Amino acid sequence: MGSARRGAPVRLVEGPITPALLTLAGPVFLSRALHTLYGVVDTAWVGRLGPEALAAVSTCFFASWMILAGGSLFITGTTALVSQAVGARDDDTAANAALTGMVLAAVVGTVVAVVGWFGSGILFRLVFDDEEVIRLGISYLSIYALATP
Repeated sequence: MGSARRGAPVRLVEGPITPALLTLAGPVFLSRALHTLYGVVDTAWVGRLGPEALAAVSTCFFASWMILAGGSLFITGTTALVSQAVGARDDDTAANAALTGMVLAAVVGTVVAVVGWFGSGILFRLVFDDEEVIRLGISYLSIYALATP
């Protein structure tokens, strides 16, 4: 991938550590913080609808954390492979690793979306016996699962 546009090299291992940590960890921290905030706001709004709706959405929030954790595996693995290739100045391998990681994440994300769509009933029937919570939870998690890929 010799035609890739190159900017100034980023020097993360030189100079003060705080800017390097913010550059590396900032986006991950922000992503997790926003996901948590989403869950808190969702809980506050849905809590007004009653205990059944709150139970359903709270359970979906934990399921979404599991999906997020699984997605982090692809991000971490792809980042490691791309970083090694960039460090070795092997642009072709870096590009291939990035593309492979994105394609694999899209394929697995699609599988998770399908399983989430069709399997959300299994989760809620294992956890709850209240039919209203099960109905609301299936509805919420099924829609949430479609956003996974």
